[in-house]
Amino acid sequence: MLGRVSGGATPYIHHHTSTGATLQPVFFGYISSTVDALVLFEACFTGHMSHVPRRPHERERANLIRSGNVFIYEEHSSGIKRWTDGVPWSPSRISGNFLLYRELDKPFQPGEKKRNIKKMGRSNGVSKPTSNSLANSVCVSGRNMGDLTSPYSDASGDKDAARALVGSLVDTYQFKPGGLVKKTIGVQYKGIRHHLVSYYNIEDVVNKKLHTPVESPELQYVTPRAGLISAGNIRAPVDDHELIIDDRMRVLIAQGHTDWHEP
Repeated sequence: MLGRVSGGATPYIHHHTSTGATLQPVFFGYISSTVDALVLFEACFTGHMSHVPRRPHERERANLIRSGNVFIYEEHSSGIKRWTDGVPWSPSRISGNFLLYRELDKPFQPGEKKRNIKKMGRSNGVSKPTSNSLANSVCVSGRNMGDLTSPYSDASGDKDAARALVGSLVDTYQFKPGGLVKKTIGVQYKGIRHHLVSYYNIEDVVNKKLHTPVESPELQYVTPRAGLISAGNIRAPVDDHELIIDDRMRVLIAQGHTDWHEP
């Protein structure tokens, strides 16, 4: 069953039954916030959608590793220790509760990745681009992010909009023009690790081609259980704008589950 959001793409939800079935993403859209991720995890726990049973086979990657596709898997039952997709990615960067990766123009040469990681380690692993380099590094249809009015920007301007999409992955590596961004988050519930892996193209997000889980009618009654938050899964506090975007988080506040820092 499909949930349609007016004025844009149609989020879809898939149910998986066996490891031999054709692999499909569990959701199509953009994971903008921690709330979005928690809603999808809860949907898997309650049977609104199902974890994927395996990684994409090599022959499936071209069709599955695409902008808007979101996958959720559970470590134990799937046997997946590491999600692989055949895409050359940059090293990860922390962005709130997520890890971000950007598609590289070409794979690292032998030893090159380690050298880059060591170099970044000497600078505490965080690039410090200027305002101009940040905006200029994120291009959409030949235009720089600085030339765009993004639906995700706020009073602090397009620089913050760019950072929300790529984090500190700005000009550290040779990124593929128009390439993908991979955004991941993991939670542990009742001793079992669950992982979300999502893909998006910056242009698709800026042009509002991808909708979020909290915008999906199919998921409007899915409220994340308190245990997802209180178990120390969330490394960074949920932002204020996330709290006001969705009534489901107000329920958790009313229940007194407001400690979103790791112990």
